Amino acid sequence: MTPVGRKKQAGEFSFGTLMFILLLAIAGVSLFKLSGPFMDDIAVRNSLEAVESESSSAGLSPRQIRDAINKRLAINSVKPLADHEILIRKEEGNILVDISYERRVKMYANIDAAIKFDHSATLK
Repeated sequence: MTPVGRKKQAGEFSFGTLMFILLLAIAGVSLFKLSGPFMDDIAVRNSLEAVESESSSAGLSPRQIRDAINKRLAINSVKPLADHEILIRKEEGNILVDISYERRVKMYANIDAAIKFDHSATLK
C-alpha cells in the first residue's frame, strides 16, 4: 500500500533536482573562472606591501619601484602590470604608490566579467 500523494510528485522532484544541479554547476564554474584574477590580486597586494616595508624603497625612482613590483609578480607567475596601472607621485615628502588595474575573464559565450582592483601604499 503506497501513500496517495507519491505518484503526483514523482516528475516534479526530478525537474527541481535537475534545475538545482544546473544552478550549482553554473555557480561552481563561475567561481572557478573568477578565482584566478583574485589569486593574482593577492600577489599584487603582497608585492606592494613588500616594497612598502623595505626601508630602502623610499630612495628609489619611479621606474625602480615599478620594476621591484613587477619582479615580485614575475616570481609568482603573475602578469606584470603596465606603467599606466602603477601611479607613483610625491606628496609632502612621501612617495605614494597607487595600483589600479582591471582584468577581464571570459565567462560564457559572449559574456565577460570585468574585475577592477585598487591598492595604495605610502613609502616613507
